[in-house]
Amino acid sequence: MDNQAIINDALCSENCLGRWKWKSGIVKNGYAIPWEIQLVNTSPDIFFWEKDKTSIFISTGGLYEITMGIYADKKPTVQILLNGEPLISAVNSSNYLLHHNSSNFNNANNNIRNLNSSNITGK
Repeated sequence: MDNQAIINDALCSENCLGRWKWKSGIVKNGYAIPWEIQLVNTSPDIFFWEKDKTSIFISTGGLYEITMGIYADKKPTVQILLNGEPLISAVNSSNYLLHHNSSNFNNANNNIRNLNSSNITGK
């Protein structure tokens, strides 16, 4: 049974999942999506969500997969920001996606820093 517990711990630590919903369709500051509902968060010690905030703080650096679906009357421009800088942009088309590539981002003091803990926001 001890071996199974070790296997379970290893598998669970690799399956961090967070899912949040923007239900109202109303943006903040004319562009930012407020994450209004938390649907699932398997790692609340990693994914810090606050109702109606436009960002989700991630406390642990690593490789994360982001999947998004935005449903609107008009073709939206959507950006995923990492510490305030564009990481991914989907521009007015379902078949155009721009990846912004950098392993280092400027912090608030305009110093280049490597990514360890970060804020991800939808725009």
